[in-house]
Amino acid sequence: MRICFVSQQVADIRTGVGMYANALIPAVAEAGHRTTLVARGRAPGWKDVDHHPVPAVPRDPTPEGWLSFAWIAARRLGALGGARAFDVVHFLDAREALFARRADGASLVGTVHDCYLAAASPDLSYWRSRYSDWVRRWAYHRLARRLERAALHKLDALIANSRYVERQVGAAYALPPGALRTIYHGFRFGWEARSAGSPSSDVLFVGANFERKGLPGLLRALARVRERVPDVHLHVAGDHPSRRHMEGLAGELGLAEHVIFHGFLPRADVAALYRGAAVLALPSEVEGFGITLMEAMHSGVPVIASTEGGSAELVRDGWNGFLVAPGDVAALADRLLVLLTDGQRRAEMAANGRETAGRYPLARMVAETLAVYREVA
Repeated sequence: MRICFVSQQVADIRTGVGMYANALIPAVAEAGHRTTLVARGRAPGWKDVDHHPVPAVPRDPTPEGWLSFAWIAARRLGALGGARAFDVVHFLDAREALFARRADGASLVGTVHDCYLAAASPDLSYWRSRYSDWVRRWAYHRLARRLERAALHKLDALIANSRYVERQVGAAYALPPGALRTIYHGFRFGWEARSAGSPSSDVLFVGANFERKGLPGLLRALARVRERVPDVHLHVAGDHPSRRHMEGLAGELGLAEHVIFHGFLPRADVAALYRGAAVLALPSEVEGFGITLMEAMHSGVPVIASTEGGSAELVRDGWNGFLVAPGDVAALADRLLVLLTDGQRRAEMAANGRETAGRYPLARMVAETLAVYREVA
């Protein structure tokens, strides 16, 4: 097949969308399909992938500049002959199909990674109680929800990364039955697991949207944990405009020397943080799936995730990790203490997590995605 991928993140990975793109695209090319890439970022150098760069627009205020990218990518597709030049055009973040033009015989596919826009409450109190920049977020949500709905209705097939996302997005945007189908992520991990039983008091958080991913509650829970585990440290991998606010909160809680904000890191450095961690905590307000949970499990690190969202499809509470309700600081602190102080429980959960991660191979994700292409092409 002639497949064109459209992605705002390749080579330099910052979010789960980048992880997904960097796994799927070269694997499809390796399977022998004629592969074209319209993308922002430096050329990834993948074999048999024809790369067409899209410049960044520095003043675009949307997350990862997706709105300007969608506009320029649509123009770039037109220059390549339009969607009819390919059997399938796959927008790896479905909302970026907003300006795509349909053409006879063309098939447009998009992947939906979360239901943040679709499911979040429009009520002002919801935003005010959760986010320091709530006015900006609320205004963005009102507009972006309409744009995302319009983009998704342009597509011939939609792939969700969890059944939770499939249900939420389908209902919120009144998509026809069968328009969405779930394909769980799968990856080739470029690092090995940590040594079994390695002592550590390090907690790891990996994410780019600090408040939505639950970092404020994690900081408050860490302050409680520190009373029992004085040498506990939290490593934060990722970055967000709210970082200064999070650093201030850590200082107010007496954690300034116990929280390390790393910013965005190369994958090798993120792998080192996984190997050194006792537990990964991702207590999100809502999580579409949780790629970092899968990475942690592969790395032999037990996880704490949210009861809300697709994480519960990956984490079995008490077996390969713990699930806590968003905002429940006391429960989060309790689960952190269990994993930081009970080495045997931690080792058992780590082993179960490794088994779980093994059920999500890259080959399965590629095969199921190609089946979608064949169905709509």
